[in-house]
Amino acid sequence: MLRLYALFAVALLASGCSTPQFEFETLEMATIGACRDGALSPGEADVDCGAVCSVACATGSSCSSDLDCASAFCAAGTCREQTCSDTLKNQSETDIDCGGDTSCARCGPGSACSAQSDCDGGACNDGKCFAPSCNDSLLNQSESDVDCGGPCGSCATGMACHSADDCNMASCTGGKCRAQTCADGIENQDETDVDCGGNSGCARCATTHHCIVADDCDHAQCVAGSCQPTSCVDGVTNGTETDRDCGGSCGGCADQKTCLIDGDCASRVCTGASGARHCATPTCLDGVLNGQESSLDCGSPCSTKCQIADTCFTKNDCASGVCTNTHCLPMSATGKPINATGWLATASNTENTNTPPRFALDGNPSTHWATGTGQLPGMWFDVDMLKPQVFYSLHMTTRSQPSDYPKTMRLTASVDGKTFTELRTQIAGEEDLTITFPSAQYARYLHFQLLDSTNGLWWRIDDLLVLQ
Repeated sequence: MLRLYALFAVALLASGCSTPQFEFETLEMATIGACRDGALSPGEADVDCGAVCSVACATGSSCSSDLDCASAFCAAGTCREQTCSDTLKNQSETDIDCGGDTSCARCGPGSACSAQSDCDGGACNDGKCFAPSCNDSLLNQSESDVDCGGPCGSCATGMACHSADDCNMASCTGGKCRAQTCADGIENQDETDVDCGGNSGCARCATTHHCIVADDCDHAQCVAGSCQPTSCVDGVTNGTETDRDCGGSCGGCADQKTCLIDGDCASRVCTGASGARHCATPTCLDGVLNGQESSLDCGSPCSTKCQIADTCFTKNDCASGVCTNTHCLPMSATGKPINATGWLATASNTENTNTPPRFALDGNPSTHWATGTGQLPGMWFDVDMLKPQVFYSLHMTTRSQPSDYPKTMRLTASVDGKTFTELRTQIAGEEDLTITFPSAQYARYLHFQLLDSTNGLWWRIDDLLVLQ
């Protein structure tokens, strides 16, 4: 009886006929009661749900329309869940099974959309998805920045990048395209190797780096596409050279060639104002040993001939007309003492400051040098004549104390102070000792060394003369 009443109420409501308030409330209570009776009552889509009931039917329940289902999806008379593959535009999809704030796939070209995020390429225009492109003003595809990088054209300086290939300047640093420089670690601009060569103001390339022309190399020599080391025979002014293949470390330049210092010139004379200096032609008055001179500003090409002990090549170089063993010599021994002014004397032992070694060379017989102790083997007396001298004999006197002459000694000599040659040995001393040589000697340094001891007798020298 209740179900019939409920059906009547539903029909009455559906017809639009009005009923007294009491009757309507009675019908409503009857319907509510029917939607709770655990049975499929008239008007219900399934037991106690759908249609006239306030409770929507669960998934799997029978239904007549989407309104009967809690999922709002009735298919083939059964309530079903809304999915991304139900071929319906439901949930919050913007088109069938795609788009919206769902887990559905993004919509393809031509599908409806309401935002860029609805489209698989991120391109939504006028409510429709479009295929991604390099001019859609969107960051999509595999672009590194909007419409550039990846499959699109190169990105400008300052735009995002993943690699140098994304950038129009081929430099990607810190995820940004950078301007090309001579210090970016990339071979770009018109460089011939990384950060060198070309005409972009970069440094010249070092040896073995790639080059196109000589100007690409810091040594200005490009051979077979590779910068080569500097040499003094490469036909190019490079390295420390002041002119082509000369000057600096490459030896003296010929007359009139460019120079910076005298050492750059074969003539050893660099003259002229700064920025226009050149090698001068040798002269016999330039104060430099150059040209065909055998010694400084003298010799056969000069009007001035070389003096005793000067270097010579032939007898014509010497004022004396005698050139022996490359040195000008007197025509014969003169017995004339060589001026000893400025010569240096040292000794192994000295009596006191009143008898220094230099007193043996001062030409004054009233002064002397003395050991201040008895003679012992190994004691020595040395003379530096400041430059090599030619001499035929030596004269040593001890007249102020005749008994203090050297008992026995050895004499060696040297030109450079390093290599000494023995001139005489086992020289027996005397008050006036003269040491004569069979031929001219050439030396700067003299070294006298005692070979024996005495019974307390000192070694003294009043005067030591070196004679031509």
